Amino acid sequence: MKVDGLLIYRCQKSTKRKYPFLVTSDKISDLTTTSTIDIISLNAIYLRFEDRRKLPSGIGLEINVSDLRRADGKNLGRWIADISSLYNYCKHIGIQFILSSGATSICELISGRCFDSLLKTCDIEPMSYWNDLDSWLQSRLLKRRIILA
Repeated sequence: MKVDGLLIYRCQKSTKRKYPFLVTSDKISDLTTTSTIDIISLNAIYLRFEDRRKLPSGIGLEINVSDLRRADGKNLGRWIADISSLYNYCKHIGIQFILSSGATSICELISGRCFDSLLKTCDIEPMSYWNDLDSWLQSRLLKRRIILA
């Protein structure tokens, strides 16, 4: 199956069929042994201990940068520290950390250089991050038998 468009589809319910895109949810409770969810999108950075135990190895954990647009200096500093520790936690337990712009329009997109600067500020090596993300995406898409055009 070849795909030349959409790769990520945000849906309300988990599905058992094989679709040519990655499935994401914002509810950790949607994770079951039979769910096909690839990415959990967090609204808040903080994961309760019970929720951390539910995350299966190999899943993606998405954090949106869009919330920072309204943050003051104190909250921005806390967010950067939390991102660093969450990234290290994800690396430790085998979960893919995904930092997303959270853009809902073209005006909210973040350039590559700004994204790399943000990663460096959070003590994340940009080249390593992008290589890990690429490897993870390729492995997830291969599981769904998707070949990028």
